[in-house]
Amino acid sequence: MKNKLNVLVLTVFLSAGVSAQSWFGGSYSTSYGVGDFKDYMTSPSWTGFSFEYKSKVMENMAIGVNMGFNFFNKYLDKDSYTFETVTATGAQRRHTSAIPMMATCAYQGPAGEKLKWFAGLGVGTTYLYRYTNFGSFTFSRETWQFLLAPEVGIMYPVNQENMVYLTTRYHMNFKNDELKAQQFISVNLGWALSWGDE
Repeated sequence: MKNKLNVLVLTVFLSAGVSAQSWFGGSYSTSYGVGDFKDYMTSPSWTGFSFEYKSKVMENMAIGVNMGFNFFNKYLDKDSYTFETVTATGAQRRHTSAIPMMATCAYQGPAGEKLKWFAGLGVGTTYLYRYTNFGSFTFSRETWQFLLAPEVGIMYPVNQENMVYLTTRYHMNFKNDELKAQQFISVNLGWALSWGDE
């Protein structure tokens, strides 16, 4: 999986034209669990960030790469909890770290508009580390899950080289032998530096 992602990333950079408009940005992320992941982690994540690069390959089409980090943490009061075949009593701490990495493709709105919108899809993988501690017991899971990440967002140019952007991304991490699907929605507010011809 990691080798396939490296090939995707290399292809993106080699295929992006030097004169095409490109941008690199960083964003602050908040995230909210969905489905089975929400059952396990009811609290949202307020600790997250992502970095991304995009380059236009057609009038309204851009490709790029994205990498992020999302940290989820939850404390539960003292009670009896069951994990697989073990039941224990104590205060519980739940923790999940997610590191999504993906190649992206996005359709962008008309170039003449000041406030631009875009919609796209990311394909890649997410490294997941889940840690559960209660009483004298500790259980952890570490795995990679296949990732599809549809996204919508808006961009607002501050000047010729700088812009702010806001996106919502649905991280569809698919079930594997180690964990059920760990899906979450992230909201990302960022700043980007752009260069090249529009």
